[in-house]
Amino acid sequence: MLMMLVAVMLFGFTNEAAAQRPERGRRISPEQMAEQRTAYMVQKYGLNQQQTDSIFALTMRQMEQMQSLRPSPVSRDSLRAMSKSERKAYRKANEERREAMRERMEKANEDYRAGLQRILTKEQYDRYLKDEQARMERRPNFPGRRPGQRPDFPRENDEDDF
Repeated sequence: MLMMLVAVMLFGFTNEAAAQRPERGRRISPEQMAEQRTAYMVQKYGLNQQQTDSIFALTMRQMEQMQSLRPSPVSRDSLRAMSKSERKAYRKANEERREAMRERMEKANEDYRAGLQRILTKEQYDRYLKDEQARMERRPNFPGRRPGQRPDFPRENDEDDF
């Protein structure tokens, strides 16, 4: 009886802890992302209200633009259903799409930085650039895979085939 009581209590605590964690893989909306980035910049750089409103609008525009540039994901089942030659053709087309998307995203980021430069004071913008440089140095593989992360589907030299 005591063991059952302990098991029920542990099960309850486990479910409660899991319910408090955010869902894994859940994407937040562009508006939520813009709010978070704006709140961070207000706290980090001491923005006034006019700057805050302008930064939110600029960030919102960039988040929506970035979201529209991302391709819709292809399920693993769809990839597994493809023949080897179809996967090869898909990979080639996907690389071309990624390169075009990367160029458009770089342009969007340049536009975002230019907008920030107009909104922020020189001192604030210099601090922002310094912080961005430090962030990029902490992520040496960006943009790319984390070390050890498996690709979505086998490459040509992988032995296993779907």
